[in-house]
Amino acid sequence: MFYEKHSQKQITRREDTFLTLRKKGRAFILNICFKEVKTDELHASILQNFNRYQCVENAWHPDGQGGYYLIPQRYVAHWDDSRKKELIDKWRIALEFGGMSFCAYDEDNLVGFSCVDGRKLGSEKQYLELLYLHVSYEYRGKGIGKKLFTLCAEAALELQCKKLYLVANSAEETQKVYHKLGCVYAKELIPHLFEQAPDDVHLEYVL
Repeated sequence: MFYEKHSQKQITRREDTFLTLRKKGRAFILNICFKEVKTDELHASILQNFNRYQCVENAWHPDGQGGYYLIPQRYVAHWDDSRKKELIDKWRIALEFGGMSFCAYDEDNLVGFSCVDGRKLGSEKQYLELLYLHVSYEYRGKGIGKKLFTLCAEAALELQCKKLYLVANSAEETQKVYHKLGCVYAKELIPHLFEQAPDDVHLEYVL
């Protein structure tokens, strides 16, 4: 399998973003810091307190003709220590191939993370994979995921990519988030990614 390897750009993004939220008519301030992270910052405990909890009621499944249909599918998604280690290993490899990654922190608490893999994919090398986009359970619905997505899209442009490729969880609420961000069904399926996850939803985002 051929990948195009990029040299890692020395770009650092760090900013303090004040997100104004409203709950039951009262406004309060949540101070979230977004930071680009490098390979040497991906220590073994980086996801130790990250809460991936998701209770799924319905999910989209492929219909065999390029579309999807919604069916009841009830399960609870969570990451154990073994799964977190696997994610960190893949995360590190993506950065070693010239990818870029961003984390969101509430003080010292990691509440969201994202990563663009540096290996170009597709028949015209038009894609970079959005490998990760996750927000901790207690912090969802506050605009953190959207900010992380925007940072990854900007990074992909800097890496001279035309589109992001996403292998996304098929849960109904997850798909609503991605479509709201502007993602659509992938025009070209990446064979090895489809083989690894044929029941997930393969999406793209035009930059």
